[in-house]
Amino acid sequence: MNRLRATFQGRKGAVLSVSLIVWVLAAFDLTLLPRVSSLYLGTLPAKRIAGVTVTPGSVLLTSTDPTGPANLWVLSRSDAAARVVGVQLPPWHHGLGARTRPPTIGMRTTLPPVVGRPVDVETWAGAGPALFVVSSPRRSPTLRLISLRTGRPLLESTVPLPVQKSDLRDFFVARWSGPRPDLFVLDRNVNRRKPLSPRPWLIRIYSGESGFKKLILESSIKKSISKQLSQRNWWLDFGVRRPPKPSLVLVTRGKKTGTGQTEVHALSGHSRFHRFSLHTGTELPERDSLTQRFLFQSERKGGTVLMAQIRYGRLGLVPVPLP
Repeated sequence: MNRLRATFQGRKGAVLSVSLIVWVLAAFDLTLLPRVSSLYLGTLPAKRIAGVTVTPGSVLLTSTDPTGPANLWVLSRSDAAARVVGVQLPPWHHGLGARTRPPTIGMRTTLPPVVGRPVDVETWAGAGPALFVVSSPRRSPTLRLISLRTGRPLLESTVPLPVQKSDLRDFFVARWSGPRPDLFVLDRNVNRRKPLSPRPWLIRIYSGESGFKKLILESSIKKSISKQLSQRNWWLDFGVRRPPKPSLVLVTRGKKTGTGQTEVHALSGHSRFHRFSLHTGTELPERDSLTQRFLFQSERKGGTVLMAQIRYGRLGLVPVPLP
């Protein structure tokens, strides 16, 4: 009996030791936290966008509003003017007939010179599509909305943000509640493998209905998750995967991942960004920020990650529909 008890205790100790090792790895290794499932997504055939020229320094933006004249916007700036081209992309999640429809030009316009950081293009109720531009991001940034129809300013508002204490502060526009788009602000740290006092990634949402004065959501991503995310470089965006709430979509920018491939992760807005709704590897190549860039197209059935490929000013898109 004593021998049997000793054998059982030995096996129990081994199991506990293995569990402890797995827990420690999960705490310090991004390949385990967040865990990538066995799901692996291939790419659809690339599409060339006819009639669009992407000059050096151009900004590519996607819209979350399905009723707008376009869901992909190409902004080219110079000292004299800013040229904007809107492209209506096909719904990649629909049948083959819909996916094979060629992208169409939905809008072309020229604006006065744009000063600041272009953030997004979204439909502003009563005024049509508007360009959102942010300046002075570190403290109380100024947000300006410029009508793409008239080129005139629609709104200028000082957002009551606290002083930036994180490494990066990113701005996005999507709809959280109400008919007008809202401003999403993400404070995050990057490339800190041994931070002395790691801060969690923090998401703030300011209401478009209040002129971006009212804070309607403040949500911190778990410290354990934030610490792991801070050790990698990510491309990220807010977009709709399952209406009505948008998700935070993160795409890896390196090869040292759990799958050895470009991975896509999504934090669900329905959980106030506390739970992941997707971890997957893909066939997408690594981006280089110049000739290959990531985009996210909002859709009702999962959304689509796009690799924008720019060659000699011509634009092509490689889509990966997400489940």
